[in-house]
Amino acid sequence: MTEVELVKIFNLQPFGIAELTPLEGKYIFYNEQERILRRLSVSEIQSVSIFDLFSGDESEKLRTIFKKCVASSAVQECFFKYNSERNTFQMRLVKGDNGNIVSSLTDISNLHHLEGQQLIHKENIKCLSDAVSGVNIGCWDYYPQEDRIIANETWVIQKKYKDEDEDEDFRLNTELFSDVIDGPTNWASIATPGDLEATNKLIEKHLSKETDVYDAKFRMKCGDNQWRWVHDLGRVSLCDENGLAIRMNGVHADITERKQAELREKSRTHVLELITKGEPLPVILAAIVKVVEQDNPAMLCSVLLLDDKGKHLLSGTASSLPDFYNEAIHGIEIGEGVGSCGTAAFINQRVIVDDIQTHPYWVAYKEIAKEAGLAACWSEPIRSTKGKVLGTFAIYHRNINHPTEADLAVIEQTANMASIAIEKTGRRKAKTRCQRVHPYP
Repeated sequence: MTEVELVKIFNLQPFGIAELTPLEGKYIFYNEQERILRRLSVSEIQSVSIFDLFSGDESEKLRTIFKKCVASSAVQECFFKYNSERNTFQMRLVKGDNGNIVSSLTDISNLHHLEGQQLIHKENIKCLSDAVSGVNIGCWDYYPQEDRIIANETWVIQKKYKDEDEDEDFRLNTELFSDVIDGPTNWASIATPGDLEATNKLIEKHLSKETDVYDAKFRMKCGDNQWRWVHDLGRVSLCDENGLAIRMNGVHADITERKQAELREKSRTHVLELITKGEPLPVILAAIVKVVEQDNPAMLCSVLLLDDKGKHLLSGTASSLPDFYNEAIHGIEIGEGVGSCGTAAFINQRVIVDDIQTHPYWVAYKEIAKEAGLAACWSEPIRSTKGKVLGTFAIYHRNINHPTEADLAVIEQTANMASIAIEKTGRRKAKTRCQRVHPYP
């Protein structure tokens, strides 16, 4: 992939990309979106120092961040957030291999509004070839007539796969660009089945010249067994004498955090609509859980409600778990060492169990968990606005699994949504319903 081709790809990105001198903050390279977001003309951006775009304290703060990047011995991400008129922007900065500062600029106004607090919108960037290892955008070339995919190292490690392990090679070699082993077949094997058909249709439409740009968003199963969202952008760059595509190139950007923020807001809006319509609590809880499971195919979720005496957990919703398991758990008395949920409800703290079969909290329940095909369980107390335990929200996995920071955000946000639903609909009425369905001694 030539520098000219890279620049064309960069100009397709919805965020600004720039390479700047470390001391003066002068532009060495910028894409079109960087210039547009800065509201600068071509002549202005070619002569301006980025520090001069800010006043007083903000300018000094940005200089300090530049110095921090320059002084770091390893690749270290730094963030600078600022407001410009009615918009909120965030810069992500890293030191490139050549010592220059590589920056991405993203308009995070919508996310800032939704979260009402610090929301890091990490857009992965790639600048010139000498800065590839310092950013997190995977570049690829697709040759449809040969059924080949060529990708850079970042395309692999971005998805938490290894690029230098002889037993787990993803590419033929470790050169900057190399063939992906088994090409499209390998790619299809890690894409979410539910997204694969729609994504293939978008590729075919672009190859048949129905669209100017291939633009898709889908989930991929990564080497750490997590599912991450990828924004895939590309364009045919070479055709044969018959007009058929020979080469198509593009980039992968990790948009997981952005999608999760969108999902949380969508879930919140949907739940509030259900509450407003007067839907029963089991319906609302099932809707909350469904959103999490749809976005995280490896997760199996449940909500348990604490009874009026505060001693037993009752089934709220857990449609993905086996009936025999739900029946066994329904009515269980809370206490320390009573699985993940019983313990979390008792101590009013999050409980993370990576391996059910070896954890002391699950000694009495590991056999039924094994029968249900459950290997890990993370449980978060559902608390009232006053901090009182109302129940638990749990995420199960079929394999031994430790949560990432993103996973912890999901479990915390979902527990908060369940709390709103429980308090708004009335816990007593809800538990009466549950007891009719699942009576316990």
